[in-house]
Amino acid sequence: MSGAQLDGAVFIQADLRKANLRGAGFRSALLDEANLRDARLGGTFLVGASLSGADLRGAYLRLAKLDGANLYDANLDGFDGLRRDQVNRAHCNSGTKLPVGLTGWKMSNDEHVTMLGRGAAEWNEWRAKLDETPDLSQAGLRGLDLTGFDLSRANLQAPISEGPTYLRRCCRVLI
Repeated sequence: MSGAQLDGAVFIQADLRKANLRGAGFRSALLDEANLRDARLGGTFLVGASLSGADLRGAYLRLAKLDGANLYDANLDGFDGLRRDQVNRAHCNSGTKLPVGLTGWKMSNDEHVTMLGRGAAEWNEWRAKLDETPDLSQAGLRGLDLTGFDLSRANLQAPISEGPTYLRRCCRVLI
């Protein structure tokens, strides 16, 4: 499947171990819980793809485009060719398993993103009860209508996303 255009394809729980996917296009594809162990993903276009819970151990990821990709709970231990800047363009959570050499990636607070997805009324009520600065940095906000949301003091530094579809699909929140 090297060089194949598979944008929007659904490969949930697919067994793609050791597959040669170099240069393939997976824009907005669903690869949740896929087994991509030892797969050749060099130069693969995974922009906006969902890889939640995917097993990427030992995968070759040099030059893979991960901008806005959902790596929640994915296992990237033992990767080959992955750089910190690639990971920083993706969405990670505390369940994302990265090798020691790639620690320090930035993620938004999962609870804060979830609350944002519940609507302005619930968000504002939640904000009124807490004396906390919401961390929405790196959260997928592009294209969202945030009219009526109290975002005062919120950390919105360097948000990256693929829009509201990303939030619905990867964060499993209701918008």
